[in-house]
Amino acid sequence: MVESRILTILVLSIGLIALAIVLVIFKMRKVQAGTSKTDYRVFFILGIVWLPIGLAIDNSVFLVLGIVYMIIGLANRDKWAKSKKDAYQDKIIEE
Repeated sequence: MVESRILTILVLSIGLIALAIVLVIFKMRKVQAGTSKTDYRVFFILGIVWLPIGLAIDNSVFLVLGIVYMIIGLANRDKWAKSKKDAYQDKIIEE
């Protein structure tokens, strides 16, 4: 029982630290670039990765964060940055 609580606290701590690092990186990039835009496609990809990890290790933190990131990414789908492949295909269509 005590081991499961320690594991839960450890996983929660790692998740919160990872989230804090992501937020700090976003803030630093925004300050450096001035007009940097958030690529919401990354949130969707993080959600796709974290969701099965949460299911596989039976960890509700990763599961919930995966769902939240997927919702954020899908809610802002119109703000996704284009990949190089998409930009190349658009260029071919225009020509």
